[in-house]
Amino acid sequence: MGKSMSDVSVKDLVEYIARGHAFEKHVLGHDLTRGMQGVNAFRATETNEYYDQTNDRSVPPKTLGGEDLFIETPDDLAHYIKDDFLKSPDTYGYVFHEKNSVCLCNAKDNVAMYFTWNNEDKDFGTIFRYDGTTDAFNENLRFYRRQESALSNVLITEFDNKLDQNAVLSAINAMLNDINLNPQNHLFDSGDSNSTVQNEVFGDVNRPGRTWAKDFAINPPHNVKGHSQEYAEKNGLSVDPVDYVCMETAREMELNIGRACGSLGSEGSSGFNKFLGKKVRKAIRENGGISFAPELAPAIA
Repeated sequence: MGKSMSDVSVKDLVEYIARGHAFEKHVLGHDLTRGMQGVNAFRATETNEYYDQTNDRSVPPKTLGGEDLFIETPDDLAHYIKDDFLKSPDTYGYVFHEKNSVCLCNAKDNVAMYFTWNNEDKDFGTIFRYDGTTDAFNENLRFYRRQESALSNVLITEFDNKLDQNAVLSAINAMLNDINLNPQNHLFDSGDSNSTVQNEVFGDVNRPGRTWAKDFAINPPHNVKGHSQEYAEKNGLSVDPVDYVCMETAREMELNIGRACGSLGSEGSSGFNKFLGKKVRKAIRENGGISFAPELAPAIA
């Protein structure tokens, strides 16, 4: 049974984003953008060099801007969002009223973030850093301002933490309140009155970070619990050294466990192998999985 919207907090939305596609794409580097493949966008200082076949030339690295944020794990990313990005005086943004989305940018870190309830991945948005992220964000702002002037219509509402230290959090909470009060306006499928955020996202236990054990064998890096050593030390977090997480280990286990469970329990397997696959997954869950993530606690309490 999923949560009611009245129970959902900004912290919950951050968990979805930190354990959704943003982590895989922008931390693990599973990004198809040329120059960003294999790049941890929150640690690297520049993109990779790549060969441009269309123009028959090598494209040199571009600076990503901002400092090394030391983000390696989902918990690192969630902590950065909650305790730095959302509270920073360098974060500003706007509400895009057509989609009821909260669009944010931190100019100092050159990081943009979007809280979007109806994004395709149903993980409530994304956070990323590319070369020129801040410039692109500001260009979008200027575009909407010009559109508002031409159409004599309010398209966005701007806010800035420099002017109000709670501006960003207030905007996100307003989005949550609107979804709660007007669920009929937040349908994933306009032809299905039950396809609301409550049912499609919060009512689905398979959404990112919802249940550690459920997704553990299939996609462990998204649900690894704990901080990396560098992030914890740089941010003064009280973490027992035995609890540090190494994502390289997590990725190795993802391949090994995922392949084993997939081959044993896939739809194309024999009945015996399907049964064995289920037993393997059950054993992994009941035994806490692997050494780097001993605690499989609920992601949303």
